[in-house]
Amino acid sequence: MRSLAEQRAALQARLDEVEQERARLADDTVRLEQRLAEVHAEAQRMRREGKRAFAEELMAARREVAKAIEAAKGGADARTLNATSHQLQELDQRTLAGAPDPGEPARPATVSVGDAVEVELLPGTRLTVAEVDGDDIVLARGAVKMRVKREALRAPSTETKPPKKRK
Repeated sequence: MRSLAEQRAALQARLDEVEQERARLADDTVRLEQRLAEVHAEAQRMRREGKRAFAEELMAARREVAKAIEAAKGGADARTLNATSHQLQELDQRTLAGAPDPGEPARPATVSVGDAVEVELLPGTRLTVAEVDGDDIVLARGAVKMRVKREALRAPSTETKPPKKRK
């Protein structure tokens, strides 16, 4: 049997180890929170730049349309009108190539418990996220639960209604 002093020394050594680990974790937490703030700031900056680029592209397209209208009003020959028409079609295709398909619902950026989502196989049916396990998501609606991959999720459309709660 060890003496009380030996036990106390061992316990103090263990307490010191735990305190050092706690301090290290606190430092890691602060560092990770700072990194998260940096990532959020970068995401906001990227959104702003994307909006600005889209606005510039839209203004360029409007200028092209205005030129085409002026050419049509000026009684330009058929070749000029045809060339302008083709340029406008190409501009329209380039502009729409970068835009998301309006017919396809967007995927949610983040998924957490309690979020309302849809599954691509059940369009129009709003489900609630019950559990998140990596890329596997457990969804629930009433007593029914299902497990799907994250890629199958869609943001709920505006025309769907949340499930009715029983009284």
